[in-house]
Amino acid sequence: MSNYQKSIYILNKFSQNIVYRFGDKVKEVTLDDFLRDNPSFTKEDFDSYKKFQMKCFMMKTILIIIFIKRNFLSTRWMKVNLQEWKVD
Repeated sequence: MSNYQKSIYILNKFSQNIVYRFGDKVKEVTLDDFLRDNPSFTKEDFDSYKKFQMKCFMMKTILIIIFIKRNFLSTRWMKVNLQEWKVD
C-alpha cells in the first residue's frame, strides 16, 4: 500500500497543485506559482495542464503495471517450461 500512496499519480490526484517527483524530493507547483511564472496563462490553462499531467501519470502507471505483470508471467512461464525439459 505504501508504494500506491507514493505514486506520482496518486499524489497528483489528491492535490490541488501539480506534483512532480525528482528522486526522493517532491515539488509542487501551485496555481499562484504557475500564473506568476506564466503571466499570459489563466486558471483554465492551469486546470487543462493538470488534467494533461494526470493522463500522462496515469498512462505511465498503467504501463509500469503491464510491464511488471508481463515480466512476472513470462518468468513464470519459463520456469514451468524449463521444468518440463529437465533431464534427470
